[in-house]
Amino acid sequence: MFQSLILSCASVAMMLFASFSTPAFAQVEPTPTPIPSLPPSAEQNIIQNLQTAGTYTTLLAAIDTAGLTETLSGNGPYTLFAPTDEAFSAIPADTLNALLANQEQLQALLLYHVLGGEYTSTDMRSQDSLKTLQGQTIAITVTESSIMVNDAMIIEGDIDSSNGVIHSINAVLLPTEEMAAPAQVTNVQVKNVYPKKVDITFDEVINADFYQVRVQTAKGKFVKRKISLDTTVTLRGLKPGRNYVLYVRANNEGVFGTYSEGVQIQTPYGKNTLIRRLQLNDRFTILLKAIDTAGMNDLLTTTGQYTLFAPTNAAFGKLSDEQLDALFDDPNRLKEILRNHLVKGRLPIGTMLRTRSVETVDGEVMTVDNSQLVTISGALIIRPNMRANNGIAHGIDTVIMD
Repeated sequence: MFQSLILSCASVAMMLFASFSTPAFAQVEPTPTPIPSLPPSAEQNIIQNLQTAGTYTTLLAAIDTAGLTETLSGNGPYTLFAPTDEAFSAIPADTLNALLANQEQLQALLLYHVLGGEYTSTDMRSQDSLKTLQGQTIAITVTESSIMVNDAMIIEGDIDSSNGVIHSINAVLLPTEEMAAPAQVTNVQVKNVYPKKVDITFDEVINADFYQVRVQTAKGKFVKRKISLDTTVTLRGLKPGRNYVLYVRANNEGVFGTYSEGVQIQTPYGKNTLIRRLQLNDRFTILLKAIDTAGMNDLLTTTGQYTLFAPTNAAFGKLSDEQLDALFDDPNRLKEILRNHLVKGRLPIGTMLRTRSVETVDGEVMTVDNSQLVTISGALIIRPNMRANNGIAHGIDTVIMD
């Protein structure tokens, strides 16, 4: 679960170790510091207990900045070694501000304070070391009167929470093991793009244990992440007709390199387009001929999302032969008429039941009457919800001429 959260913290350690050489850190001794006791509440999760205590404001701000609030409020169980505000105050302000400004470094440092599973003081007395969610281990040293975690002392232990346990400590923990150099990824290439999946390949500069592929929408919204052991990855679960950006990074012995430059892709709509939906129903043969004559096949095949109010053959049959001939002899006028049947976005029948008007792709406003059945500009919807990858179509009983 947390493999995707393991981040490099070599730079964090260097920055904080450098800060330890300042007089501010020379004053820090691993001795107990009295703090107000937390009211025991097994009903509250770890985050809620930190908030209740009032002595972890810096830690809570760091957890929030690192994007770990939801994680530490989740099911767990977790063990959190929680530096107090006094522990954070030993870090020079410039160093602390720089750390808070770098989400990945901050996340790495905080995960070095978290264990997967619940470890009470009694449990730790039988341990020499424990592996953190950041990937490295912490040293446990037990005496008759204290428990040390690396160089930090537990000053209040066994704060029971609904999703784990908190141990208050008097110093910020620093990674002590030398970590492997971060792996790098180069030459990300999209090999095949399908409506719901994409094949990509990439190279690595140095050997890597595994790779992480991250997918975002064009607007930056995170979509999904996948771990792979191979430099050829098939990423599934995408949606047809969407724009995505792919990123890849490699992991070498628990250390992630930086993400590759983003590769933009657009998944095609595939076979299930609005045109295909009409072709599957012999009630729309005249409409299909009209779409072709007006040069709108590409619009309804390769772009979206649209709602098409689709006149049936019987709807066209209400027009006189002279009217039909005039339309098909004038592609521009025919296109204008057809675009009056097209609205941007998906409007299923459930939405139409709550709508009073819609605007066509050309900005024309059409009135919707849903007092009994649903009509649009007087045309009755008789075949609703013909769904396609690039939109939805509703069969109507009348051609909308104006």
